[in-house]
Amino acid sequence: MNLSDVIICSDFDGTISGMPTDGAPFVKTPLAPICQNFALMLAFRPEECIDYVVLHEIAHLKYRRHDRNFYGFIARFMPDYKARVKALNMS
Repeated sequence: MNLSDVIICSDFDGTISGMPTDGAPFVKTPLAPICQNFALMLAFRPEECIDYVVLHEIAHLKYRRHDRNFYGFIARFMPDYKARVKALNMS
């Protein structure tokens, strides 16, 4: 499985859409508020924490819930994700 397995399309109206493959409904999220929240939350965090948060949000495009499949997807691309979560929570 690759990150390209998650279907993402950007619309001209400034939204991003993803189609999770776990049976969850189609997702359409306004892009600007997400980017603003990321920027504020991650501005002074270590780079490895930022990488984890981005992958976490990408995983939500494929899996809506924080279940075994969700974290399995993250672990495939970032085997040390638990250490990054710990660092994120401490910073």
